[in-house]
Amino acid sequence: MAPTSDNWIAEFDEARRLWIRGSATFPNDFSTASLRREQYSLADGDLLTFKLQFHRDKEPFCGPDLIGPVHHLERHIPETVSRVRVVSESGEQFDFPISRKGPR
Repeated sequence: MAPTSDNWIAEFDEARRLWIRGSATFPNDFSTASLRREQYSLADGDLLTFKLQFHRDKEPFCGPDLIGPVHHLERHIPETVSRVRVVSESGEQFDFPISRKGPR
């Protein structure tokens, strides 16, 4: 998995749901990707962490270059959170800010 932080975005919508979108290099043609939220505590402050995971599928999900989309919707976000961290299965990680489109 080789995500790059320049192609990921996280933003709140009007209903204060967090939408995360990006892309990653998939392990093979027949995979889908998802984010799994890690446990959050007040000690984490403004950072919410997600683990990038791949799942086997019956149909090709990514392009011929093995680059594919990752989409995630999170409904319950602590008020203090302003950044997202994505961690790969191999331990690579990067952070990016949350854009606040809608009302807070």
